[in-house]
Amino acid sequence: MRLFLVLIYFLNIQIYSQEFNPWNLDITKRVIHRKDVSHIVMDTRVDHFRVILILGDRFPYNFKSRQFGLYIKTINEVEAMQIMNQFDRQLETGREIYLKLNGSRILEWSFN
Repeated sequence: MRLFLVLIYFLNIQIYSQEFNPWNLDITKRVIHRKDVSHIVMDTRVDHFRVILILGDRFPYNFKSRQFGLYIKTINEVEAMQIMNQFDRQLETGREIYLKLNGSRILEWSFN
């Protein structure tokens, strides 16, 4: 009986310790963390503001990669600064950010 309980204990730990598999995500979703984001920039447009996350590949894959930006469209500068601060605090903790995309535009995001 003890052996059975010990085996179940170790099997449950192994299941919970598996990492997140990004290959199972939908094509419109992406998971990012602090090693993916190099800059957070606010850009002004004629009728709106944009918060742009500049992303790139991690070492050792970054020597031939190109950086690209994903943006969030906001109405005013105050809202853009609040979103920038939220993303910065989340990335500083080292946790992931889940993004729902439409091309390079971020439609929704959630913090893990």
